[in-house]
Amino acid sequence: NNLRYLGIVSLTQLVQVAPRAAQPHQMVVIDCLDDADETIKRKTLDLLFQMTNSRNVAVITEKLLLYLRSAVDTYLRKDLVSRLTQLAERFAPDTVWFIRTMTTAFELGGDLVREETAHNLMRLVGEGTDDEQADAALRTFAVDTYVAMLTRPALPRILAMTMCWVVGEYSYASAQFSQVDILDRMCDLADRPNFACRAWALSAVAKIVAQLGMAPVPAHV
Repeated sequence: NNLRYLGIVSLTQLVQVAPRAAQPHQMVVIDCLDDADETIKRKTLDLLFQMTNSRNVAVITEKLLLYLRSAVDTYLRKDLVSRLTQLAERFAPDTVWFIRTMTTAFELGGDLVREETAHNLMRLVGEGTDDEQADAALRTFAVDTYVAMLTRPALPRILAMTMCWVVGEYSYASAQFSQVDILDRMCDLADRPNFACRAWALSAVAKIVAQLGMAPVPAHV
């Protein structure tokens, strides 16, 4: 363990002056997250954060998400979620990847995800880029992804909030679901006992009804 610790510390110092020097060793570094020593885990996380760039962000975030699934230490999980979301925001190779990655982080991280991070995702979907066709495709992907998740029995608050906003704003963009079906699912979500985001779900219901121009029979909220 002492050699592993020294190796991680040395690479951390090296990447500060030569950022690409650690790239050949990135898979070995990722494996250090499985070390039983909590200090090594946290030093490894620091190193991975420093060595991530637009070329390796997909590989590193995939491994970090996999690790987050099994991590139990609350402090480490909070740090993982923070680093993951920051890396995704800084180095996302494309917007669809960003939505997919952040959705998984929201699902796994739950209340450890900062609300500001969710608002950043909403802003991306809402404001888009300069490419109207790409923005339309992104909204379709986001809506279809979130509508498919509406029937899940348990949804972290931060994820449910994001889903309700996106679906409420852009239900008309769905390529897989009719707006009547989406409305019915959203009503069912709002009807759940003790649902933490009922206000967000009801707002989404109102928006979908306005888009439809009428409240069809399935709307029961």
